[in-house]
Amino acid sequence: MAARAALWGDALRPREAGHVALVSQSANVAVNALSARRGLRFHTVVSSGNQAVVSAGEYVAHLAADDSVHAIALYLEEDGDAATLCEALAACAESRTPIVVLKVGASQAGASAAAAHTGALTGDQRVFRALVEDAGAVWRTTSTSCSSWPRRWR
Repeated sequence: MAARAALWGDALRPREAGHVALVSQSANVAVNALSARRGLRFHTVVSSGNQAVVSAGEYVAHLAADDSVHAIALYLEEDGDAATLCEALAACAESRTPIVVLKVGASQAGASAAAAHTGALTGDQRVFRALVEDAGAVWRTTSTSCSSWPRRWR
């Protein structure tokens, strides 16, 4: 019973581990991904929150070095440390670990929502998207397109 007891919300039943990792700035997105019944089995799910201690980029770089991770999904609410993110994306390219990035805050409403949620400040998304795509990552604009992308690496 203790293994299925939830701190809040619905209890999650353990599943067989997969090969897809999720790094999310939003704990809500991470928990919803874990509880979704879309056929995804995760290797790792981590929420970096406001990145006060460890950044999303640092998590991604660590996961890119793990041979049992075959793909990474990254959900960002703020641009964060561009140098660390660039290094993480380069690590993914070097290890041939596909990565999909869903970045919220591209619209004025999205930027306001991100700021209200984690205090995230969003910059020019054209520049951020170019950085991500130049590094070989896949850019997504909706959670549905992001969640369906890594199924081939289950």
